[in-house]
Amino acid sequence: MNILVSAVSGNLGQSVCKTIRKHFANANIIGVDSLNPLQGFGLCNNILKVPFAVDANYIETIHRIVKQKEIDIIIPCNDFEVEVLNANEYLSSRTLTAKFKSHYNLYDKYLCSKEFDKLQIGFCKSYLPSNFTVDFENIILKPRRGSGSKGIVKNPSNIFDFDDNYIIQEYKNGIELTIPFYANLNHILLGFIPLIKFGTAPNNSYQTYTKLNDEIQTILLRIIEAFEIKGPCNLQCIVNEDGIHLFEMNFRYSGSIDIQDQLGLDILRIGIEEFISNKAYSQKPIILNGFAVRQYHIEVFKNIDIFCETDFTHE
Repeated sequence: MNILVSAVSGNLGQSVCKTIRKHFANANIIGVDSLNPLQGFGLCNNILKVPFAVDANYIETIHRIVKQKEIDIIIPCNDFEVEVLNANEYLSSRTLTAKFKSHYNLYDKYLCSKEFDKLQIGFCKSYLPSNFTVDFENIILKPRRGSGSKGIVKNPSNIFDFDDNYIIQEYKNGIELTIPFYANLNHILLGFIPLIKFGTAPNNSYQTYTKLNDEIQTILLRIIEAFEIKGPCNLQCIVNEDGIHLFEMNFRYSGSIDIQDQLGLDILRIGIEEFISNKAYSQKPIILNGFAVRQYHIEVFKNIDIFCETDFTHE
């Protein structure tokens, strides 16, 4: 089995590689990255430099790699890559991400918020800078299409410095949760695990949060039904005395995938097995409570030659 994993310089890409190796020891992992694929050394069988997902030749490059390396599954670990790969018919059929009704543009955070508003499940109100007139005490501004929590500004001094490629949301005080979940090929929720995230990658930690599991499950079931979702997703929200306030959803595995796996939510294994067999997985994972810490770690590889394929865009 040949698996292409993207963004291997980041914590999600590296966590995906480690979790694949845990469950599929003989998998041939091709790691690609637009910045520094060498960060994936030791986690992958091959590492390659590729263009950024926003570059015009990104799809052509990935298409060529898929054919030359006989790739069976692509696991993108960057939101831009998720969107462009799923927009390509040939590559989408090989890409392991969440799928939903094709007429929804849920990758756009503003349009996604409008669809969630229709469900009336407490999604934080989102505005474009050009039509923002609400007097919130605190606001968050972020790109409509973004990845890795980049470009986020709290209480910008002048919102008119930003165009409508950004959205504005009220900043809610409370506990921030990241909620990875998985819906099988029949759109059935298999499991989820709310996590409180402390710190920032790569040196962060997570704690399970179970106080609102029934309410969260009700929300997830409504989302899955409304958009006919299947595959891995990550919902983000703030919880406080006023309830659950959703503010973002990602249609991919989340950066805590290796931690989830050790706490029983082994949805990367499930996703790969569903992908290979094209049959819906039905056994629900048994989720454990716990606390996870990511710590800085060094790997040293001695007396070896390093080879990174970087020239796929020029063949």
